[in-house]
Amino acid sequence: MVKDQGSKIGRIWIYLAPVEANAPQIAVYDYTPHRKQTRPYEFLKGFSGYMQADAYSGYNVIYRQCTVTEVGCWAHARRYFEEVSGESTKAQEALATIAGLYDVERKWKTAGTMTTEEIAEQRRTFSKPILDVFKKWLDQTLMSVSQAGGLGRALKYTLNNWQALNWYIEDGRLNIDNNPAEQKMRNIAVGRKNYLFFGSHAGGTRAAIVYSLIETCKANGVDPFAYLSDIFGRIGEHPNQQLDELLPYNWKPAG
Repeated sequence: MVKDQGSKIGRIWIYLAPVEANAPQIAVYDYTPHRKQTRPYEFLKGFSGYMQADAYSGYNVIYRQCTVTEVGCWAHARRYFEEVSGESTKAQEALATIAGLYDVERKWKTAGTMTTEEIAEQRRTFSKPILDVFKKWLDQTLMSVSQAGGLGRALKYTLNNWQALNWYIEDGRLNIDNNPAEQKMRNIAVGRKNYLFFGSHAGGTRAAIVYSLIETCKANGVDPFAYLSDIFGRIGEHPNQQLDELLPYNWKPAG
């Protein structure tokens, strides 16, 4: 008999490149056997730029020790107010204001192709006034409610992350929320229900690589099956110095 040692829990992280005109869209999954802050820090060490995520405290070392600007997620802030909206008119007011921010996003998306500079200008013109008024409302409301209650927690989360939640208006490449990354994680959740286990930590690492290739294919309009079928047949003879030619956004079918 083999003694059951029990299952171990691993973690999948995802990193998305910002959507820019004439630039490849890249999705990179990374597996770790833990949720410690050390792995994201190691992964992003040397990176300079924006990082949009939830307010997980494990990312703080990245913001402190790397040249990375924290960008917040309005979907997470909204979620705190939604949890108490059934019992609080103040929460409903907050949700209406946040909906106004999303209305601005829908307007430029509906308008068609806009440059990142034009998007940032739209946000500074229409979103910033909403944010300025909202900040005053948040400060005043927090003084009049219990900070230990659900509404108090929603207010404190938003205020504690206020600077991060405002960065998106400065750069048109940024999203108002982290939903694109969360949507990419849904495949992990669906897959987990089907295959249940990676089999080992090494299996988790290999799965992350395959997920990265498949999702990057899909993001760039490449058929994942055709891509994988092709590169698996010729990668063994492809020059190591030219492996970048086989990345999904550079790939050309053989023959």
